[in-house]
Amino acid sequence: KMVREYQMVARSSKDASDSLEHIREKIKARKRRQLWIQITAVASVVILFALSFVFFYTPKSEEMSPVLAKVHAGGTKATLIVADGIQVDLTQDNLQEVIGQYGATVLKDKKNELRYDNVEVNDEIEEKPIYHTISAPVGGEYHFTLADGTMVWLNSSSRLTFTRFTGDAREVLVEGEVYFDVKHDENKPFIVRINDVSVRVLGTKFCVSAYPENEGIMTTLVQGTVQVISGGNQVVLKPGYQAVVDQRSGTISQRAVELSLYTSWVRGVFEYENMELDDIVVQLARWYDVQFTFSASEYKK
Repeated sequence: KMVREYQMVARSSKDASDSLEHIREKIKARKRRQLWIQITAVASVVILFALSFVFFYTPKSEEMSPVLAKVHAGGTKATLIVADGIQVDLTQDNLQEVIGQYGATVLKDKKNELRYDNVEVNDEIEEKPIYHTISAPVGGEYHFTLADGTMVWLNSSSRLTFTRFTGDAREVLVEGEVYFDVKHDENKPFIVRINDVSVRVLGTKFCVSAYPENEGIMTTLVQGTVQVISGGNQVVLKPGYQAVVDQRSGTISQRAVELSLYTSWVRGVFEYENMELDDIVVQLARWYDVQFTFSASEYKK
């Protein structure tokens, strides 16, 4: 446009020299503006690049940077605590050498799985019962067999205390969650005690969940019959039903349940149905040995 203006004026005016000088000044002014625009554009690009570098490459403070940690799943872990206070790691390699003195053997077909020997003991010469406790930590589980042939599965953060079954009953104490496959013996009922609650059976498969943080003690029957007793209250369960004892009042309620939701952990599976996330992470925390926090309370639902 400027070139065309210059050519038209030069052909049509007798005062061409004045006009040409005016045009030259306009050209110079236009060039100065263009140069300023170019300089401004380059400066803007440089400033934007510098700001981008500061934003994306400046190290974040330790409080702002999330820390990624590898979370390990639980596994076979347990400790045997005998009457004199000695603790034995049940995952150690030389377990058979250590455990023999406590009347137990290690099954060869399964790694470090404990089985107590069924040794006949004369009740008259036994001064007092000797108690053993097998404890599975957070992030651990353990499967073993009692002297009567009853099979036991300990879940994470659980323990079972027992002695030789020499009297008229086979009695064990439970903390946490334990699954039993009880060997039938009509002459010696199998009794599970949790504080003031007892579960009495002859031969059956059932699960007891009695974690301290639970409001109720749950007994879930898979097979057979069990009697749940709490103070003056008692119920007899049928397979597929669950008894819940309120730990504050001692009252017992029962309900039909989907068994796999309460027993699948024995097979290494966690199953959930219409369960709040807040309750799910409690179980996951025991198995993975981690703690969960929620930034907002609505995430717990």
